[in-house]
Amino acid sequence: MRLQSEPRRQKVAVILKLAGVACIGLGLAWTICYLYFGRYELSVVFIGLTGVGVLALHRSKRSDSSSLLVVAHGVFVVVCAISLIDAPIAWVPRSAHLFLLPLAAGAAFTFERHERYGTLIFPLICIAAFVAFAMGALDPLAPAISPPLEVRSWGAKLNTTTSMLLLAVVFAIYRIDSGKRLRLERELGRAVRNGEIEVYFQPQVRDSGIVTGAEALVLAASFR
Repeated sequence: MRLQSEPRRQKVAVILKLAGVACIGLGLAWTICYLYFGRYELSVVFIGLTGVGVLALHRSKRSDSSSLLVVAHGVFVVVCAISLIDAPIAWVPRSAHLFLLPLAAGAAFTFERHERYGTLIFPLICIAAFVAFAMGALDPLAPAISPPLEVRSWGAKLNTTTSMLLLAVVFAIYRIDSGKRLRLERELGRAVRNGEIEVYFQPQVRDSGIVTGAEALVLAASFR
């Protein structure tokens, strides 16, 4: 069981640390920016983003599904709040909603296959919110507290670049994790073919007699 759980914990820890560093970095940068421009009402939202980042780093020590869910929902709420404020004006498009893409990808890749909410439902919610913001369907809800135009101009470039970099990192983590799993599967398959280990399957049966699954027991040939 350790062969499956330890890589899983490591992957969750990496994703949570990535989320923590990104949220704290962006949160502090934008908080300082809006304090400098005297837009204190906007800085509050990014203080919240910084708080989510601190939570992510703290929960990375546990590296479990509940920690991942808590942080993912925290990021989702803050990103949606920022995206509402980030309504397109003049020639500057909305850009904060782009962070929903790495959030969706990170959830889909990190949760286990049997965790349907994390692997399917939550990513679909993120994609739906992304589409809604991209189409301007939520623009009527935007509060009249848009950041200064000069800030929005280079902020859109920063948000686009950062969100795409985060998406690339998430894909890289997924690729590395998939490579490790494939190598482990090949090594186990080779060991079975060579008689180095033996695999025994024990059915899991309910009281009603229905077979619900099977447990695999792997033994080295020397212990047979």
